[in-house]
Amino acid sequence: MDEILLTPKENRVRKTWLIMKIINMSLVGFFCLTTLISALFISSIDHPADEKLPVICGSLVILGLAVGTFYLHFHCTYKKHGIGLLVWSLIGQTFSTLSILISLARETYSISIEMPDSKHISITIFIIATLVIAAIFTWSFMVKLKLFKINQRLRQPLRVLKLKNLLSKAKTLQELELSFYEFTKSWPQLKESLTTEYNDLKKKLIET
Repeated sequence: MDEILLTPKENRVRKTWLIMKIINMSLVGFFCLTTLISALFISSIDHPADEKLPVICGSLVILGLAVGTFYLHFHCTYKKHGIGLLVWSLIGQTFSTLSILISLARETYSISIEMPDSKHISITIFIIATLVIAAIFTWSFMVKLKLFKINQRLRQPLRVLKLKNLLSKAKTLQELELSFYEFTKSWPQLKESLTTEYNDLKKKLIET
């Protein structure tokens, strides 16, 4: 069904988003696993066992959250064409990126005050880092936004079927007209798809 409804370009957007999520999870997983290996197998006087336990537990929790989040996104967003998690992802990405840029700006300002001789270098690094972060943010944001639009379109046929089913349950002409009005008011883009069904049901109710 999805292959019929999707264009090659839309398929590429979906695959790009999935690869992006896999890379994100892999990076988090790599960080957690290296932290776990360091805590479990690298013994040090400076890091006794009681200090390693919070690190191990924290790494396991973060790894579990990363895997769980990936599965939710894959199942709800990729397989079921959901849009809820995508909306939260777009909002979260925007705020987290702004937070990173603000922290980077503060750090650059502190370095320029404490070390005036390094002011030009720190500002240059800040500008380069800002451009890189902005480029990554723009690219990933646009991929998610495109997927959001694709999922919205894919969900319309299913919604039309559900609304048609609800229309068919109307027992009186007044009930049918009220349902049709409410549906087309809430989803005006589906009016054309529902009109034929509405007219057929209306004709049957009039005849009976």
